[in-house]
Amino acid sequence: MVLSEIRYQIFLSSTYDDLREERQQATQAILEMGHMPAGMELFPATDFSQWELIKRVIDESDYYIVIVGARYGSVDRKTGLSFTEMEYDYAISKKIPIMGFVREDPGSVAARFSESDPEKKKQLESFREKILTRHCRKYTTSAELGLVLMKSLTNEVRINPQTGWIRADQARSAEDVFREKEISDELRAAKKKIVILEREIRDGSIPVEGLDLEDLARGDDPFDITVLFQDSRRQTNWDLYTCLTQMGERANQPA
Repeated sequence: MVLSEIRYQIFLSSTYDDLREERQQATQAILEMGHMPAGMELFPATDFSQWELIKRVIDESDYYIVIVGARYGSVDRKTGLSFTEMEYDYAISKKIPIMGFVREDPGSVAARFSESDPEKKKQLESFREKILTRHCRKYTTSAELGLVLMKSLTNEVRINPQTGWIRADQARSAEDVFREKEISDELRAAKKKIVILEREIRDGSIPVEGLDLEDLARGDDPFDITVLFQDSRRQTNWDLYTCLTQMGERANQPA
């Protein structure tokens, strides 16, 4: 569970001149939902080829929206497909969630916004059928498109959430916050323990609370005693037996 609001990048794919109003409605709907639209009109100037840039932006997007009107669009010489259809196929290959919106009555569109090339008309119809085989919504006006797009996107985000984007200073999950609290509590407990140990060392005292009497030596039980012996040459810790032995050796030396 992410603590801050997730924003999704939505790639918006369509022909341009004939669908200006539709793209405007779609962009407005995406922005009103707090997400980020990405499309051809927003591409920066770059040294990348057009297709390489398109693929890069699709790769960075969380969802893909395609709008199809009455025009097939510019065709790539190598593939013979329109850029819109290439973008659609690429999004499918990358398993990006796709939402399709197809104009209900393309025949009612003004002639200047309709496909006049017979070959492109066939390709447009084939592309429409390809989109209609998947989950797709139809629309009749640009205003209606904005409403059905918002509804579809809301539902898709709910049932199929993606990675999304959040502010860098808010990139923490509930698990992160809980673990930070645990670490902070452990650090405070360790500091408190250090203070107690330092006091015991300074005072030379041994706390009796919680001391198990079975751990103490009794009667003839052997035990070690460590003493601090200091001379002019060095300072070191010896056990009592070693200290007494060396003192005895010195005492037996001739004067």
